Amino acid sequence: MDSVILPRWARNNHHFVYMNYVALESNTARNELCHWIDLIFGSKQHSVKDYNLFRPLTYEVVCSLNW
Repeated sequence: MDSVILPRWARNNHHFVYMNYVALESNTARNELCHWIDLIFGSKQHSVKDYNLFRPLTYEVVCSLNW
């Protein structure tokens, strides 16, 4: 993949992958990822109360309905 443009902070492709690994393994990601999964795929997917502001067209279920 020679055509990928890395962000300026990444020294090389190995550094980019490593920093993403570190971010995903962080305590913040561990504590918050389950909430994001619920918003995108789970019980809070269509919840106004939980401030789910994703556009309805991003959900397959809504797109398949005849509105």
